[in-house]
Formats: sequence, C-alpha cells, structure tokens
Amino acid sequence: TNNLMMKNYFLIAVLVVLAACSRPQEHLMEQITAAEKELEMGNPDMPSFERADSLIKMYMNYADQYKDDTLSPSYIYKAAELCVKTGRYDQAVAHLGSVQRYPNFKKVGDALFMQGFISDTHLHDTVAARKYYEKFRLTYPKHEFADDAGYLLENLNMSTEELISKLESQQQAADSLMAKQ
Repeated sequence: TNNLMMKNYFLIAVLVVLAACSRPQEHLMEQITAAEKELEMGNPDMPSFERADSLIKMYMNYADQYKDDTLSPSYIYKAAELCVKTGRYDQAVAHLGSVQRYPNFKKVGDALFMQGFISDTHLHDTVAARKYYEKFRLTYPKHEFADDAGYLLENLNMSTEELISKLESQQQAADSLMAKQ
C-alpha cells in the first residue's frame, strides 16, 4: 500500500505541475482575447496606437513563450496586420518574416507576399520588394497571388505616371482589338 500511496502522490504532483504550467498560457490567451474585443469596439481600421501596441506586445510575447503552439504564427500574423494599420511598416515586415518559421501555417505564403507589398508600397524599398516577390513566385507558384506578384515585379520600378501611361496604352490596345471584332 505504501507503493500505491507513493504512486498516487506522484500522480497528483505531476497533475499539479501540469496545471500550473498551463495556467500562464491560458491567462495570456484570455488577455489577448479581451484586448482584441476591446480593440474591435473602437475603429478597427484605425485602432488606437496604445491599444494596438499593447496587443502587438501580447501577440509577440505569446509567440516567444510558446513557439511550438499552433496559435503562435497566427498571433504573429495578426501583430503584423496591426503594425500595418498603425503605420509601423518595418515592424510589420519583420513580423511577417517571423511567420516564415512556420511552413505549415496556412498564411505563410500570404506573409511572404505581404513583405514584398509593404516594402514596395509603404517603405518604397524596391530592392527588398523584388527579393520578396521573386522568392514568393519561386516558393508559391500556384498561390492565388502568384500572378499579382508577377505583375508587381514587372512594374516595380515604374513611377505612377509611367504605370498610368502603360495601363492606358494597354486599354487602348484592348479597345481597338474589341472594335475589330
């Protein structure tokens, strides 16, 4: 019976340790959910900088502490989206790069494409944008954004005026082709 009691004590101790270990993770998830709801109550397209910053830190804290958790890449992606909404483009590109550590995450391709798009449109870094778009096309040739990446690559160094002129001439060519039919 002493052996049985020792096994029971050991089992209880293991359960207590496991329960204590899962508590901080659950608590952080609850804090994140509450912060997300609080942020949604305001203007979701233009969140308050302080609330967004707090939530970004929670997302990244979770991902740092629980690297192997399936929620981690999703939280990192959400942090990047909030960075874009609050104008922190360098930070967004960095977070999207962190998503690449999770090859099975459903938005890993989107993250790589977005690195190129943010580099191009917000940071005006065509060298970085080209690198991201080319890597995206090589890695995800059948992705729904593959054609977009190709188009963006073709027009990467064009000024707005050059791009408008190109689109106008393409439209004129299409119109004359339609008129001939």
